[in-house]
Amino acid sequence: MIYAQGKWVFGSDHGVYYYDGNTWTRQPIYGLRHGYRVAYGNGRFVVAGVGFGDLGDGVVVFASENRTDWTLTHYRPDPYSSTAYVGDLFYDAERGRFLVVGGTEGNNQTVFVLESQDGTQWQVYGDGAGRDQRAVGIACGGDTCFFQVSYKGILRASSPNIREASVVVGEPTDIFGLTYGNGKFVGVGKVIVSRSP
Repeated sequence: MIYAQGKWVFGSDHGVYYYDGNTWTRQPIYGLRHGYRVAYGNGRFVVAGVGFGDLGDGVVVFASENRTDWTLTHYRPDPYSSTAYVGDLFYDAERGRFLVVGGTEGNNQTVFVLESQDGTQWQVYGDGAGRDQRAVGIACGGDTCFFQVSYKGILRASSPNIREASVVVGEPTDIFGLTYGNGKFVGVGKVIVSRSP
């Protein structure tokens, strides 16, 4: 859930919900089956999730300036199909960019990062394959990005490229969330064993 333009906004099945302090309003988004993550930046709301219908089951990203008219701006076709997921969507205010992490599950697991300055034109980074990898979180500040990857813990990279990242926090199955604000990275979980990055 985020707060922007005087409203609380969160993604849901087939759309998003807004709350102005008094009333909840649902805004459908055609083609969005599960709206996993919402972010706001550069005057736009961005929703990342999994599509359905004509879009199949791939990863989809929608953008809107008014929270009413949503435009499909990115679509990941096969092999990102029935097992596709979105782990996180983060707006990096320092660099003015949106970042989406996700991938696929099953026998052919993949992890990818999508980057966009305006929420409409996206570049793909860090496509990689390997078992026991599931990108579930991302947070960036300054010249550093931290990725939260299941079974590997928190990884650090100087750019949004999973292949260049190195593990800096262990006990990966106990880490549940990751964010950045006020000049600090914050991770939450149970017992965390770490070393200096």
